[in-house]
Amino acid sequence: FENPLPQRLAVVAASGYKGNGNAIPGRYHTYPEMAAAGLWTTASDLARFVIEIQKAREGRSNQMLKQATVEQMLRPEKQNYGLGFAISERDGLKRFSHGGTDAGFQAVLSATVDGRGLVVMTNSENGARLAGEIALAVASAYGWPDKPREREAITLAPEALAKFAGEYEAVRIGRVKVRVESDHLVFTEARLGDVILYPQSADTFFSMGGVPDIKFAADGSGFTGGGVAAKRVQ
Repeated sequence: FENPLPQRLAVVAASGYKGNGNAIPGRYHTYPEMAAAGLWTTASDLARFVIEIQKAREGRSNQMLKQATVEQMLRPEKQNYGLGFAISERDGLKRFSHGGTDAGFQAVLSATVDGRGLVVMTNSENGARLAGEIALAVASAYGWPDKPREREAITLAPEALAKFAGEYEAVRIGRVKVRVESDHLVFTEARLGDVILYPQSADTFFSMGGVPDIKFAADGSGFTGGGVAAKRVQ
């Protein structure tokens, strides 16, 4: 909870890296927002936090939070968010999750209310894609619902891809760029970097991780995906 990070901890802290592989000047940023960007932790400590959330929800622990507080945190309030967590449900199983991004760092926390979960922390602005692959590997190894599924891309003519190229803007993610490369699209966002989008149909594209499936308007005026709607601005 110390900010800036004291020397005794700075010597063991990871250094952040940009998407192009260059180190963050000064190794990492010192942010004024303590809760949102100024706290440091380890993957194992963050996992222990998740376990306490799960235990408190079941009434098996109150070391950190009361059961009623956790129930409130895990109840969707706005745009599928509770208090601090994104909330989703699949095959009748409720999940709570949160991603994290600072300059040079990306992390993923994902857990189910029945006691499963994982935490992946990376020191790269490309790290979310690696975290996604690790999450799929864990799901496959343990037989979780999110195990990998095979997707098959189709071939679209260059002119069919070109009409989706441009800049788009959405309230929750800001401005993103879409460009054509070879037989696919590339989605570029400040935090994620470049993500390849493969065509599944004439207007729907999928990635190998990083962004949800995206469906473009037929005229290229916008797209929707993962609960986000974006409009073309250029």
